[in-house]
Amino acid sequence: MIEPGTPLPDVEASDLRGRGGRLADLATNGVPIVLFASARSPLCRRLEPVFEAFARLDEGDYNVWAFIEGAPKLVLEAFPNLAGRTRCFPVPRGWDGLEHFGVESFPAVVIADRANTVWRSLQGWDRVQWQQLLHETEALLGWQPTILSRKLPGAARSPALAS
Repeated sequence: MIEPGTPLPDVEASDLRGRGGRLADLATNGVPIVLFASARSPLCRRLEPVFEAFARLDEGDYNVWAFIEGAPKLVLEAFPNLAGRTRCFPVPRGWDGLEHFGVESFPAVVIADRANTVWRSLQGWDRVQWQQLLHETEALLGWQPTILSRKLPGAARSPALAS
């Protein structure tokens, strides 16, 4: 997975509405958050509330893009709320853009800064790591703990993350 301090890769893609975009342009409109998932994965589908919570940031100083492996129709069926809130890019299995981020498994997320430098990245399913990432993101955003972390499906919350 791409390491913190690394420049955000510049990839081009077309979203579900047919609009093209370059990832390098994300920071011009806010802090970039890039989500990765597979529409075929039941686990990734269970994470839609978490992804949607990140996507709600797209309404503020954050620019959220989601790269979802699967055909457009499947992406819309698997992630209807995410697709309605942010730019959602259906990508084919084996899309070479994943290599630029070092994504080898889903789900994954990359959060960068306004200079398009990676601040934090995470891939795969490790509840503790996702809870930590959500807690760090909440702290960074100045949110009350658990606004995002309570959305983590099946996660046993630690006292530090309890509401």
